[in-house]
Amino acid sequence: MQIPEDAGGNAQSRPDTVSALERGVAVLRCFSEERRTLTSTELSRLTGVPRPTVTRLASTLVTLGLMQQEPEGDRYMLGPGVVSIARVFPAGLDVRAVARPHMQAPAETAGGSVYRRCRMAWRW
Repeated sequence: MQIPEDAGGNAQSRPDTVSALERGVAVLRCFSEERRTLTSTELSRLTGVPRPTVTRLASTLVTLGLMQQEPEGDRYMLGPGVVSIARVFPAGLDVRAVARPHMQAPAETAGGSVYRRCRMAWRW
């Protein structure tokens, strides 16, 4: 299975993983702000997964609400189900703890304090 770096996949399958799940996640990772809609053929090319398999994966992901199919039926996009999964991550993220080491170095270099106002912005 070929999964491009920008699809975020891991090109090497491990024996303790489920290849069908890896392929499904690889399909989801093909979408980006620049590639909001993709055909089965494009998804196949980006993942290296055969088009008939991509079509079945897409059908499953549509059924689960993780992808949507355009009314004409030839293009796919991410579905609202990805939001319910994704929102769990920032809810458990301590932004200050992540930012602290990155802010500490400039503070020590400057011999002062660094303050940063943090605001999370969501793009819909």
